[in-house]
Amino acid sequence: MEREYHPFIDYVVCRNNYFNNPEIVVELSKKVEYSGAEVYPGIRSGNLLASDIPMVKDFAIWFANRLSIDVFPGITKYETAIYFHINKGVDDQEADFGWIHKDIGNLAGLVYLTEQESNFDSGTSIFNCNNDTIDELTEYMYAWREFNVTGNPTDKIKEGLKLNNSQFTETIRVGNQYNRLIAYDSKLCHRPNSFSTSISKPRLTLLFFISQFEFIKEETHN
Repeated sequence: MEREYHPFIDYVVCRNNYFNNPEIVVELSKKVEYSGAEVYPGIRSGNLLASDIPMVKDFAIWFANRLSIDVFPGITKYETAIYFHINKGVDDQEADFGWIHKDIGNLAGLVYLTEQESNFDSGTSIFNCNNDTIDELTEYMYAWREFNVTGNPTDKIKEGLKLNNSQFTETIRVGNQYNRLIAYDSKLCHRPNSFSTSISKPRLTLLFFISQFEFIKEETHN
């Protein structure tokens, strides 16, 4: 099926020092509850826009509004979900990284929030597919779901990760630097690199996903 066009197709943007006071955002991440799920490694908060903690919800509304100004300028009437996410390192290096995938929706991104971290290998990479189609490797999906819940790097999941990686070529690597934002077309193949940070702290990120939006193109005047 042909992909629906939008003005941010193949878009990747990276901005350092995104928040003026990132330590406040880190403190908010300590006020929310987290849970795991089969569909992602690590633990994640609920959607901050639906939080019953006023200061968390107020921050999420402010951040969602900012996305249409300085990250994806011109978008309007967009549906957004925002989460805090925590990953801890996996002792086995053959499984200490994410599955290359695409996200649901149109746009996505994250802000790295592990204080004092500046590590090229615990950030995010963008990939090109080596073939016209991607083998979904369905026989490994049960192992991947189990790994996401237990964190146990079985031989099956390591084999699946190796086969998954073999289908792609890395084209962009963004290092994990505290308070750095990366945003992208969610249909670009990507993954989190090493879940282990260089300072032995959990990998804390602020994730955002935009499923639908309208776009207003700014008029230019000669």
